[in-house]
This record gives sequence, structure tokens and C-alpha cells, in this order.
Amino acid sequence: MRRFGSACVALLFCLLPGLRSAAAANLTVCGTLTLQRTLEEVVSQYQTESGRAVDLYFADTPSLQQHIETGGHCDVAILPTSNMMLLAATGTVFGSSAIEFARSRMGIVIKAGAPRPSIDTAEKLRALFIGAKSVAYSRDEPGGEQLLLLLEGLGAAEEVAYKLVGVPGTDGAIDQAIAGGRAEIGVQLISDVQASLGVELLSAWPSEVQRNIGFAGAISRKSTESVPARDLLAYISSPKPAEIYRRHGLDPATPE
Repeated sequence: MRRFGSACVALLFCLLPGLRSAAAANLTVCGTLTLQRTLEEVVSQYQTESGRAVDLYFADTPSLQQHIETGGHCDVAILPTSNMMLLAATGTVFGSSAIEFARSRMGIVIKAGAPRPSIDTAEKLRALFIGAKSVAYSRDEPGGEQLLLLLEGLGAAEEVAYKLVGVPGTDGAIDQAIAGGRAEIGVQLISDVQASLGVELLSAWPSEVQRNIGFAGAISRKSTESVPARDLLAYISSPKPAEIYRRHGLDPATPE
């Protein structure tokens, strides 16, 4: 499996056609960076159990969606469900193959050791945003959009707007902004929190305002490996990787 940081996203999509010809027998999976750590573990387990070779590539959600929309090669695409629905609507992926396999709740991240105020109600969450000096969020991923909708719903959009610190949709970017002092708190998917970077989850959003972000896989119209692609989709949506999903803060979409 291959890892690409944000600086390599453009290079990734330039290289994919060549990579495909060099390893024509392998299944090519293009996944959102949001799920990088999870997918690496799930796909590794799949390869061990199935004996099939998989080439796994990552990019931020907008870049990945654009790559697929413009005809870039990919056998299986893995994106937030909302983005996958857009690709299915245009026929870029086979809508009949699309399946949601996991979901993540939204949460608040703080620097390790920082005070831990309660946010178990919408009013307390609003007070946290109003009192925070700065709030990190992703400009490129669904969690950022959900934050803006939340602030509108809480009636705090204008009061918090000047405090927002937008970061790229790269793995760990929000955590790094908090640990490095660029932001006091952060808003992101629970599954994205990386304690090793010096942060910790304060809490999930209270249930009354919680937004679940789903993730789905589908077969690209450009795929030449539809049979193994369907096998992989069946695997990632089965109970087999459920424990991996939970360990990474995701809720399996398929009941066991």
C-alpha cells in the first residue's frame, strides 16, 4: 500500500495511469485521506484473507472526487457518502454498487491536558464556541460543512466566524493546529482524532445536534476489475472489519 501526503496529491493523480499499467493485475482503490489509517488496516486484513493484491492510494476528498469525475483510473472509490451520491448521480461510479460501510460522529478536540468543560447540551456547546479563542476545522472535508451548519443552527455563526481557523483536509491537520497552538479547540470526526499528536477528544457533540458522516465504497465506471472490486466492497461492508472500524472511532454501518 502507498501513502501520499498533501504535497503529493497532484503527483498521485498524474501517476495513476502509469501505476495501473505497471501492476495491471492489482485492484486499485482510491480512498479519502480521512480514512487512511482505517483503510490501510482493513485492506491489509482483506489481502491476507483473500490473497488478492490491492494498490491503495489516498487524496483529500475534493481532489479524489475530481480525479474520478475527470476519468482518472480507479477500480474502487471510497468517499464520504454525500460525495459518492454525487458521483453516482452523474454515472461516474455504478450507483448499484455503492454501499455505506461505516459512519463517524462529530466531536470537539482539545489540547492534551487542557480543561474539559461539559458539552452535553446544545447550549453548553454553543457556550464553548463563544468562549473559545480559536476553532480549527477542515475546509475540504464534510466535517467542516457540518460545523458551519451547526453554528447557524446554534445562532452563533456571526460570533464565531472570525475565530475559525481553516486547515487542509490532510490526515492530522486539525490535531496539529491545536497541538501547535494555532487553535484552542477543533471540530472534526471522532475517527480522525490522533492522541499521539498531543490532543484528546473532549466529547462527541450532544445527541440533539449530532451529525453522522457516512462513508461509502463503489465501483468506478473506469474499472476493469469489477469482480474483485465487488468482492472487496462485500468485505468492507461485512462484519469482518467491524472491530477495526470501532478501534478507529467509526460505527459499522452493517449490523453484525
